[in-house]
Amino acid sequence: MVDHYCCTQNLRVRLFRVSCLQSCWRFANCSFAALYPSTSMPRRSISYEVRLQILNLRDRRLSEREIAETLNLPRSSINAVITKFIQHGSVADRPRVGRPPVIGAGICLFILRQVNSGAFSTTTQLSQAVFDTYQQRVSKSTIRRLLIHEGYRCYVKQKRPQLEPRHERERKTFARNHLDWGVEEWQNVVFSDECKLLVIDSSGRDYCWKKPGTRLLRHQVTPTRKFGGGSIMVWGCMTFQGVGYLTKIEGGLDAALERDILRDELTATLEYYRLDRSKIIFQHDNDPKHTAKVTQKWLREHQISVLSWPPCSPDMNPIEHLWSEVKRRLRIHPRTPRTLSELWETVQTIWNSIPASFCEKLYRSMPDRIAELHCVKGWHTGY
Repeated sequence: MVDHYCCTQNLRVRLFRVSCLQSCWRFANCSFAALYPSTSMPRRSISYEVRLQILNLRDRRLSEREIAETLNLPRSSINAVITKFIQHGSVADRPRVGRPPVIGAGICLFILRQVNSGAFSTTTQLSQAVFDTYQQRVSKSTIRRLLIHEGYRCYVKQKRPQLEPRHERERKTFARNHLDWGVEEWQNVVFSDECKLLVIDSSGRDYCWKKPGTRLLRHQVTPTRKFGGGSIMVWGCMTFQGVGYLTKIEGGLDAALERDILRDELTATLEYYRLDRSKIIFQHDNDPKHTAKVTQKWLREHQISVLSWPPCSPDMNPIEHLWSEVKRRLRIHPRTPRTLSELWETVQTIWNSIPASFCEKLYRSMPDRIAELHCVKGWHTGY
C-alpha cells in the first residue's frame, strides 16, 4: 500500500511537470487569444492579392483542386475564399469583433514562471512585475483569467510550524521507522494533547448572503470580544475505541500537574476501555512538561511505553482533527456559552457526544499520513 501511494505521488509530480512543459510550449507557439475556449487556433492568413488570384482563376473555369495545385495552397483555403466571396461579395477582411489580445505568449509564459517559482503570489504583484520587465500594463483581471484557465485556484496560505533542516530529517526518520505500521499497530497508540478554547472563537470563517450596499442585519454579523471573552485550557486523549477522559487545566501546566493528569485521566481512560498497559503506546509531543523527569518516571513505573515523536508535527497527530471538530461544534452550538463555566460544560457535552466511528476514521488515516510524510521527505503534509 505504501509503495502504491509513493508511486501515485511520484506520478502526480511527473504529470504536473509535463503539464507545465506543455503549457510553456503552448504559450510559446500561440497567441493569448488561444487561451479561451471560444477562440479557435488562428490559421495562416492569405494575402488580399492571392485572394484576387483565386477569383481570377475561378472565372477561367478552373476547379478548386486545379486552383489549389496552381497556387500551392490547401483546397480548404481555396473553398473558404470562394465561399466568402459568394456570401459577402468581397474577399476583403471584415471588421473583427472584440478587443485584440493584450499580452502575448512571452508575457503569459513569464507570469506562469513567476507563479510556479513562488516569486510573486498576488495578481497585483504579478501586474507590477510584468510592467517592470516588459513596460506594459496588464490588469489584474487579465492575469486572473489566465491563471484560472491554466487550472490555478486562489487558496489561503496555511499556517504551519516552521521546519528547520533537522526537523525535516527527524520527521523523515519517523516516517521511515513506521512505514510498515498498519491500522492494527496504530490502534494500540493513545494520542493526547492540550487545547485552548475561547468563549467566543472568531477564528473560523462564517459566510452569509447579502446584497451590496445594504445595511448589516443581526444574522450577518459574527460577534467578537477582546481576548475571546476568556478561555480555558483542557487536556484530552483519544483511543481507537473512542475519546478518553477530558480535564480542565486550572492555572498553568507544569510537570507535576502533567503527572497528576496521567495518573487520573489517562489511567481512567485505560480502565474504561479495558486496555492492557503492557500493549498500549502513549503519545505526547516534545513539550518540556512531557519530557520532564517527573513525567518520564511515572510512565516507567507504570510500564507504559512512549511513542518517540518528531518535532513540529501536529499534522501527524490525529487528535488535532478531533480538536477542530470540537471547535466546529462549539461554534454552531445552539446555546452560545457566555461564561467560562458554561464553556466548560458545553465542551464536556460536545466531547462526550463524539462517536467512536469518528476516532476510528482518524486512526485509519495514520498509514496514509506516514506514507505522505515519507514521500515529501519530512516536509509539511496535507493533513
